[in-house]
Amino acid sequence: MEVSFTPLIMCTNFIRACCRMSDRPGELVLGDGLHAGTGTTASSDRLERTSAGNWQRSPDSEMDPELTPSQQSALQALVTAARDHIAAQPQETAGLNIAIVGPPVRDAILDRPGRDLAFVVTETDAATLRERGFDPVPGSDDVVQDATGTSWRLPRRPSVHSADLPVGDTDDESGELRMDLRGRGLRVDALAVWLTSPDSSVAATESHQLDIDPAATLLDPFDGLNDIAAGRLRHTPGAFDTDPLCVVRTARRAAELGAPGSSIPESTPGPTPATPDTFAVAESTRARMAAVIADLNLVDRDRLGDEIQAAMAEAVDPRRFWEVLADVGGLAVLASTLDRGRIVPAGPEMFHAEGDVFTHAMEVLDQMHARCVDADITGQDRVRRYLMAIAHDLGKVPIANEGGGLHSEDPPTSFPNHSTRGKAPADRLATRLGLPDHVGEAMVDAADLHMTVPDVVTWEPDRLLEFIEAHTRPQDDALPDFATVEELLDLIRADHQGRWQARTSFDRSSAYYEDPTLPNDVVRPRFHETAYETRVETARTALEEIDGHTILRRGLCRDHAEGDLENDALAATARRCADCRSPGAWVGEELAAARQELLTDDSG
Repeated sequence: MEVSFTPLIMCTNFIRACCRMSDRPGELVLGDGLHAGTGTTASSDRLERTSAGNWQRSPDSEMDPELTPSQQSALQALVTAARDHIAAQPQETAGLNIAIVGPPVRDAILDRPGRDLAFVVTETDAATLRERGFDPVPGSDDVVQDATGTSWRLPRRPSVHSADLPVGDTDDESGELRMDLRGRGLRVDALAVWLTSPDSSVAATESHQLDIDPAATLLDPFDGLNDIAAGRLRHTPGAFDTDPLCVVRTARRAAELGAPGSSIPESTPGPTPATPDTFAVAESTRARMAAVIADLNLVDRDRLGDEIQAAMAEAVDPRRFWEVLADVGGLAVLASTLDRGRIVPAGPEMFHAEGDVFTHAMEVLDQMHARCVDADITGQDRVRRYLMAIAHDLGKVPIANEGGGLHSEDPPTSFPNHSTRGKAPADRLATRLGLPDHVGEAMVDAADLHMTVPDVVTWEPDRLLEFIEAHTRPQDDALPDFATVEELLDLIRADHQGRWQARTSFDRSSAYYEDPTLPNDVVRPRFHETAYETRVETARTALEEIDGHTILRRGLCRDHAEGDLENDALAATARRCADCRSPGAWVGEELAAARQELLTDDSG
């Protein structure tokens, strides 16, 4: 799908992010004291970019460059925060050439919530930084960290395979930084702010820089500002040739920044407005991604797993990550079972009008995302839930394949035992994607249990208590090697409401709810979560409040019952006292009976 953006909006977004009018005619000031040049090469009807790469106001522009205070000070606030951070560190930083790089700069320009600072230091080496007091990072020769754990890295130096790749001069600090920015893959990420003033002779040759203050300069060697304004994701020259992981990173940025479609043209004329939350992959970048997709087989699995986890943790639209990869052939390389799910029906059309297994997984992912946002579930807890949604129905694919249904004119719509059959492909997917063991085990549980957990409200007490004990997160809050009760309940809720079901399949309106984004003849089944929450809460109460110590106290004599015995002393005291009931099989029997009584009363 092609999406166009008007130059007016392109310019307005950029201006609102970081500029105001100068008191000098025809000039703009970016941040505090950032003066743009006065060249004449036009790049839009609102702003002109000079041959030196600077921005100026077009003579016929009617744009009002006034800013909100937060927009006007975005870049300067970033610089101030970085300087304050550096000043608070015990490491010696005097004389270092320091730059803030990548997404923190981009997000400041977009006036988005900030993220952790990321520093690059040029014209030095890791040994020198360690001598200055920086701590080494295990397994990395070019990254150190300060007292807060913030990373400081040396510039990336990618190898060059593309004949048309402009390497540039890397014998100075500005050239080293350009090399690093090119290796970041996307032009919107290839932005940096120098926190120290480069040598004047270097600065004079740098064509895409803007002064923020006398000692801070915005560096934009690959036209990232234009791409931010246009809502466009374009690759930096040669990036995909040197690091195919940039394919996955592009999908990650599409999910993080949002996108209206899979690709947009290089130029964006027309009336459709862009917003800072609207980014799409440029056609040339999409083509480049597809051309190097097989090289993903060469990417280290740990790097791949880290990238995917970051994508899921940061995404404002996690579905976009998987759709972008599918669009360029990435799923066929990284997640072949999920990719084949695009031609396997999710089920009978009356109950799965959304279509195929892949589309159903995306719908479930949407529902899981809404749940995580509403409940403020973040970090690895969110990553686990998203990947559980991806893996839960993979078992339908091998069943369809065995029946010859993948390419059949009459493909199967019934998949008996697909939960059990889904465990192996879920495990293989987690391994292929380089995910940690705890995520992989949660994905396997998602496939295995998503069809049985919906019956939890009708389970007998023994089975329910066993399930709760087996899937309760450890008290030390460690990420467990299993799916937790809460994660599984969130999954079955998302799975239930991730279906497009025919309105005529319901006998009462309370069983479904309208979704205005769906066709008129389909609705979403309603998930009545209160019954599940009540049942689980009662089971937890039975486990936590009725334990072996509770039962032992019931067998104490009056004198000991009125005493203040610690739990650890109960068994020994009961054995010594002739009037107390000595521990034995009766404890387990009465414990089970007491818990069952509580759960039976609740279900009644």
